[in-house]
Amino acid sequence: MKTSSFLLRLAAATLAFLPGLVSARRATHLETDLGPVPLTAAGALSTSFARQQIQTYRLFPRVPTTTP
Repeated sequence: MKTSSFLLRLAAATLAFLPGLVSARRATHLETDLGPVPLTAAGALSTSFARQQIQTYRLFPRVPTTTP
């Protein structure tokens, strides 16, 4: 997922998905892993952007379990 801030000031964002993320990794624009990103207890990714910054993440969602 590519995220960006086209604002002229610092911005913060939280990316939350249902039922949550298992893990996330920061990546280059070519999607090469740079390293793990900490998640909140609810499985969301919190980040901040410098002005006009683009960030790329690889997101690994939690897979809901179903019972037969």
